Amino acid sequence: MLVLAALVTPVIFRSPEQIRVALDMELPPPPAIEPLPLAPVVTEEEIEQASEQIDDAQQQVVEAAEKREDPAEAVPDSATPSGWTLQVAALSSRDAADALVQKLRDADYAAYHRQVTNGGDTLYRVFVGPELERARSEQVREQLSRDLRFKLEGLVVPYAL
Repeated sequence: MLVLAALVTPVIFRSPEQIRVALDMELPPPPAIEPLPLAPVVTEEEIEQASEQIDDAQQQVVEAAEKREDPAEAVPDSATPSGWTLQVAALSSRDAADALVQKLRDADYAAYHRQVTNGGDTLYRVFVGPELERARSEQVREQLSRDLRFKLEGLVVPYAL
């Protein structure tokens, strides 16, 4: 009984304002946390070197395509690093493939085509690229799909010599 009286008596003899003040609590301010420094996985120099290799490879593809009929044969194995390319079309006519490649090049895309034989049928696959990073090829795919001159929905595929 005494315990009950000890618990109930302060509640009875305090005003509602005193009870509210007793229950109001303030949280301390949060501690200051400094973010951990993150070291980059790839240095800026490595990124620049890779970008230069991509630019050189694209230029070689364009130059080879301008000099020869089939640019895929003109690019040496060591010229292009492995990466990603964007397939934008597969056409049955070489003339149509050449025309699309030329139209893409005129719009400053690094375009080329390759001849593929499948079950006796010959197709000419038209590509844009290659790019070292898949994300860059995805950006080119989105750009081509929004470009009103083309509206091509491409497919990002691994680049193969």
